[in-house]
Amino acid sequence: MNGETASDWIFGILMAVSGLIGLVMAAGARDPEIFIFGGSLAVFAVAFIAGLRRRHTAAMVAAPVAAEAKAHG
Repeated sequence: MNGETASDWIFGILMAVSGLIGLVMAAGARDPEIFIFGGSLAVFAVAFIAGLRRRHTAAMVAAPVAAEAKAHG
C-alpha cells in the first residue's frame, strides 16, 4: 500500500458514489439546472478519482527509485 491511506479509499468511494448520484440526477433531470449540476458532479468525481490514481501511480514509481538511491548511498 505505497502511497495509499485509508482516507484515499474513503474519499475515493465517496466520490464514486457522488459521481453515480450525479449521473442519475442528470439522466432524470427535467430542467437544465439539475442536468448541469448532475453532470458537473459526475465530471468532478471522475477528475478527483483520476487525481487519486495519478498520485498513487507516482508514489509507486518513485518508491523503487528512492530505495535504489538509498542503497547506493
